Amino acid sequence: MPLETYRRLMDVNYFGVVNVLHAVVPAMKYALVGLGQTLAQELKPYGVGVTLCYPPDTDTAGFEEENRTKPEETRLICATAGLFSPDEVAAQLLRDMMRGNITSTVGSEGMLMTTVGLGMGPVSSAGQLAREVLLMPLFRLVVAFFHYSWDGIVRDCMNKRDESKKSE
Repeated sequence: MPLETYRRLMDVNYFGVVNVLHAVVPAMKYALVGLGQTLAQELKPYGVGVTLCYPPDTDTAGFEEENRTKPEETRLICATAGLFSPDEVAAQLLRDMMRGNITSTVGSEGMLMTTVGLGMGPVSSAGQLAREVLLMPLFRLVVAFFHYSWDGIVRDCMNKRDESKKSE
């Protein structure tokens, strides 16, 4: 298809939704995930692999800049997963690419979130599939605990903001 057709489809199907949700959802990343998963399926017969990287917080100048405007609750939630060096993230990405993995992330929390969020994503190996099938019930419980904890962080930050507004 011509490139203009892709742009038109993105304007209607993707940006139409993004424009509506923009006020509610500050960042949407699924477009990249969906594109990566689609490419992985379409390019597989040609021997071309795709690895989607879900980097954790990485100690870079971009991360420092992001922290200047990051809401308090986001900073607190992200801090639970830790901060990783660019070398750690790059080394893991390279290992995952060489293994033909469809996803790459660093840290146990990143692996947990990536596994639970795969949904209809392609499978890189029998080992990946076995891990997902066997561990998904446990992982889902752990993620539910994370969400419960994160809800508390968000609630506490909201209460602090409300109290601050009342005192002004």
